Amino acid sequence: MREILSEASRLIRNRHFALAVLIMLIAFSGYAACDWVFMYDWDVAYRSSSLQQTLGGIYFGGAMLVVPLCAALPAGLAQVEELQTNFIDYRIIRSSMPRYEVTKLASAFLASGAAIALAFVFHALIWNILATPCNPLENDYLAVPFADDCIFAPWQEIFYSLPIYLWIAAAVFFCGGVWGMASVTAAMYTRDKLLSIAVPFCVYFLWSYGFPRVVLGVKRFPHPADLYNDGLTWNGFFSALLVYGVLIVLLNALYGLRLFRRYRHGE
Repeated sequence: MREILSEASRLIRNRHFALAVLIMLIAFSGYAACDWVFMYDWDVAYRSSSLQQTLGGIYFGGAMLVVPLCAALPAGLAQVEELQTNFIDYRIIRSSMPRYEVTKLASAFLASGAAIALAFVFHALIWNILATPCNPLENDYLAVPFADDCIFAPWQEIFYSLPIYLWIAAAVFFCGGVWGMASVTAAMYTRDKLLSIAVPFCVYFLWSYGFPRVVLGVKRFPHPADLYNDGLTWNGFFSALLVYGVLIVLLNALYGLRLFRRYRHGE
């Protein structure tokens, strides 16, 4: 555990982590900022609430597509550098292949997830300072029109929607962490910085636009952003969690296989 935390700390202190947070924050707040400028001369009572501004930046500003790109920056690029400099050999000699695999994947999960979640926290704080806090009990106009079966619907009446913010922060942390694992796995196979970012994005893009539905021949398949989607239901949550669980197992297997073939068979 100490090695994992030490490796994650090293990734977080890297400039690529700060770049990932900055890009993700711009993606989150870009749409919201434009929307806020449009409403600057409206009466305060009719402006969007802090929750509306926070969620609008996620669902309408393209932030969902930026998640795999930013998640790849902290961990994927560091993995490529270790491969290109052969520093990976030294690290494996000092420990073992299974230990190295666990350390790299777990630290990638923590660092990449932290980058996405930190950007969301900054984004939420900004709009809770600038906009009117969401309290539908005082003003119905501030309420977000969630679907009746959406798990967020009753939560916006609890302490200025704090449960919604906490859920989304945890969800983007988890999703960002998984795509960080995807980036280090791609780096192991490609040894290229650009491809370590592009491969997870391509997988994410194909998944989000229905490729699994075509391949599997099913009518409904979870979206990669379903864990923090504004239409999230409990059935959708468990379905998306199951798919992400399968993806985590697959990434572990692919990373371990590449590591084994490379250092046992010299491929």
